[in-house]
Amino acid sequence: MDNSLKSDLQTQAETHEKAGQTYSRAGDFVSALDSLHKALVIRKEIGDIVGESFVLNNIGKVHLRQGDYETALAYFQQSLTISRQSGDKIGESATLNNISAIHRAQGDYEASLAYLKQSLDIQRQLGDKFGEGRTLNNLSQIYDAQGDYETALAYLKQSLDI
Repeated sequence: MDNSLKSDLQTQAETHEKAGQTYSRAGDFVSALDSLHKALVIRKEIGDIVGESFVLNNIGKVHLRQGDYETALAYFQQSLTISRQSGDKIGESATLNNISAIHRAQGDYEASLAYLKQSLDIQRQLGDKFGEGRTLNNLSQIYDAQGDYETALAYLKQSLDI
């Protein structure tokens, strides 16, 4: 595939991804999934595995927003596998956060905490302060839900410091 065609296809994939994210925020999940699946096909066609993992993660988020945890988890697991195989630590960290959200929604706080702590470790290794702050905030929400307000506040303070 020549570089010009590949560049055009990458632009198309990005456009479909952005449209999918916009549709999802607007609550139009059918259109969101349609756009994201189009982006996924293109990412696979051009061999962009990091982009593929990103799209899989976004498809999972749409299913998560719909409360379809089983389908969301399946997409997140695919994304996580690709991120780990490709060495995409940022993608891995984001996906771990998303998987934790499923467990949190299902009331499995221990599993949620485990995924968040994995994500936090990666973010600290990378020096990703934004991601670290977000994950510390997410950790505080789990402890808050469990009634451990002291630990929740400690994580919130760390998040605020960042």
